[in-house]
Amino acid sequence: MKGLTSFALCLLLHIISFAQRANIHVSLAHSTPATLDLIIFARTLTYDVFKKGSFTIPVNKQGSASHSISLNEPLVATLIVSHFDSAGGMLSYALYVSPGDDLHLTIDPLSKGSRVTVSGRGSDNNSPDIISFQFYRDLSPYSGDTLPYRVMEAIRQQRRSNDSAAKAFLSTHHPTKDRIHNLQNECAYFALQNYYRFKENNKYAIREAYQRNLPQWQAIQDSLFATIRLNNDSALSSNCYRELLRDFLQREKERLWQPGADPNLLREKIIQRSFTGRTAEYLYAVLFEEAINSGEPRNIVKIFEHFSKTYSQSEYISWIKPYIDTIRDRQKQTLTDKMIFVKDDGQMLSSFTEVLNLFKGRTVLLDMWGTWCAPCRKEIEANSQAIKSYFAGKSLDYLYIANYDRGNDVKWKELIAYFHLEGTHILANGNLTNDIMKKVNGSGFPTYVIIKKDGSYELSKAGYPMDRQKLVQQLETALGQ
Repeated sequence: MKGLTSFALCLLLHIISFAQRANIHVSLAHSTPATLDLIIFARTLTYDVFKKGSFTIPVNKQGSASHSISLNEPLVATLIVSHFDSAGGMLSYALYVSPGDDLHLTIDPLSKGSRVTVSGRGSDNNSPDIISFQFYRDLSPYSGDTLPYRVMEAIRQQRRSNDSAAKAFLSTHHPTKDRIHNLQNECAYFALQNYYRFKENNKYAIREAYQRNLPQWQAIQDSLFATIRLNNDSALSSNCYRELLRDFLQREKERLWQPGADPNLLREKIIQRSFTGRTAEYLYAVLFEEAINSGEPRNIVKIFEHFSKTYSQSEYISWIKPYIDTIRDRQKQTLTDKMIFVKDDGQMLSSFTEVLNLFKGRTVLLDMWGTWCAPCRKEIEANSQAIKSYFAGKSLDYLYIANYDRGNDVKWKELIAYFHLEGTHILANGNLTNDIMKKVNGSGFPTYVIIKKDGSYELSKAGYPMDRQKLVQQLETALGQ
């Protein structure tokens, strides 16, 4: 176990009142590490945008670590031991933690049986017997299927296995009522969550066949939805249920979206139409997380003000408010003289050659983006200012070409000010977009291009999400030339 470097305890939290402490103690058998980290990722949400769940906890030389968590109600956790052995393997163990628990976990990589044993208060809710329960079934072998029958049979098989694992666990142990209820919900929502996610992803792979066979796909979905409650506060401790909620909110937003529509308002509309109580509260937090993660500020301040009044006791408020305050301040930013607009916003330009002629003898980072493009906004949010700080004082220019944004002039300039995009700006027509993407061999947005002093150019090698260091190296090479 010399390669052991960290633990990740991924917690799915939901907050109510009257918090208590739960203690988790971890002991590593057959290990004498110098220093290790026990990292706890609170996964109430997905992206950890609000940074509420990351803690670094020292592990002593004897391979032991402890952590105390403030809980208001039970949570589902996944204990992940990375670099578990000399081969760099990973161990994953599902854990159920309740307020007042004092759990002692022993991890033994050399054990021929279960590598994790749990004792102490709360151990009745945790046992290797339940380890065969799977929240997700790998359905990739069925990607591209034009009919739903094979994938549904695979889901049914896993559901039967899950039901058997839960039944065996409940018959041989003495879990709490909360744990029993949690397992019942995991079993109840498993099939729908897995089928719905697969169906909504697969439809983009089979497009015409999906539309042709839509009645078959939809019939199975309808039958699954008919067996459960979509709005169910009592199921919020279920991982399958939470993931279903997230998928539903995203897919309904996609279904309702029209060009120019605000995804934040669409998500709020879906929440208000279909959900109430704590479930709606959770989905509002998802809405804020999605908006912040994707760099989409429209109406988010107003939505947060409404949320704060409706859910005035929500712990999410303290998580989200600092981000809302920052968004509010950034929305007050205006265009500056360092945000340069090509004549007529560049709408008369129709070829990449014309653009290159504007920058003769200069090294330029070209960002092909769009106000409508969430990945574009996300990359700008994550990397734009960092790159400019790195190259401050060096002769690197910045060119932002907005694509498929004709008619979005107001939003275009609002986002330029919001993201503080100093550089040259062009609002492309269709001919210019097509010519640039064809010549640089771009496959989607955002696309980054390095334009060199001699007029040559090359596509960024940084990929998506951007490997910033790779782009920095390309730019340094270009500047050196």
